[in-house]
Amino acid sequence: NDHFRRALAADRVGRAMQCYEECRRASAFAEAVAAWRSLTANGLPLRIVHNDCKLNNILFDAADRAVCVIDLDTVMPGSPLFDFGDLVRTLVNPVAEDSAYIERIRVREDLFAAVAHGYLEGCGAMLTPVERTSLVLGARIVTGMLALRFLTDYLQGDRYFRIERPQHNLDRARNQLALFSALGAAEGELQYLLR
Repeated sequence: NDHFRRALAADRVGRAMQCYEECRRASAFAEAVAAWRSLTANGLPLRIVHNDCKLNNILFDAADRAVCVIDLDTVMPGSPLFDFGDLVRTLVNPVAEDSAYIERIRVREDLFAAVAHGYLEGCGAMLTPVERTSLVLGARIVTGMLALRFLTDYLQGDRYFRIERPQHNLDRARNQLALFSALGAAEGELQYLLR
């Protein structure tokens, strides 16, 4: 959040006006950050987690069964909310995270239910009640955080994420901002699916 604000204020490559609306929409992420800070202040436990637990970091066998998680260089203390959130972020959106077809973005609740069922079954009794009831927030936090990272990189001249077209990072940011909003709009239904 601070990196984004500094990049916006500096506007080193003169792109702030091109993404004014996206920067304005990114301010909605502040409420999710406040909720996250409240959770951590109230003792949300740290656990060893993957921290990049998305679909393309899961190895599947010939029968399409998940065999193991790969790309373990990101494993460190963190929250299961982030691992769950990244799985949700990469699975419930019907378009790729860099798609410019923003109007197609929505939350596929059937896939959310499947991810939630599998994740909760795999965790067993490990998750605390607070972690369990905060999983949707985890999905929103990860999605909003990635939107800010893409938007920040766009404002800084595409220095971190590899791009394939001039507004690639801006498209990614728009995409993730739309998914962040869709997750917020569907929060009640998604919470129900976690039962």
